[in-house]
Amino acid sequence: MERQELIDLVLANTDGYECYPFNGPNSHEKIKWTVIKHRSNHKIMALIFEIDGQLLIDIKLDPDQVDILRQSETGVYPGYHMNKVHWNTVAVNRTSLTNDEILGLIKESAKLTLK
Repeated sequence: MERQELIDLVLANTDGYECYPFNGPNSHEKIKWTVIKHRSNHKIMALIFEIDGQLLIDIKLDPDQVDILRQSETGVYPGYHMNKVHWNTVAVNRTSLTNDEILGLIKESAKLTLK
């Protein structure tokens, strides 16, 4: 999956909008972050980024689900630059998760961040 396909997938299945708050002209950040936020409460539901050519997405999950997912699936890690208890990074093209399973996790993140 390509970066824009992943962005489109998140936007098509949530009430989200994309923004780029970490990529300002004075930013020293080498990573281009696409942040997806809820339209209703403006909370972050997903962060999409690339490191060394790897497409990654940070998503929020229930803490009870986190350990099981990280142990049973490849390409799922503690959240990059996020709270490691709730947030997870999925290496989109290097995970054992299917695209449908990734979509399910995106929807779960949207639900959890809507509160």
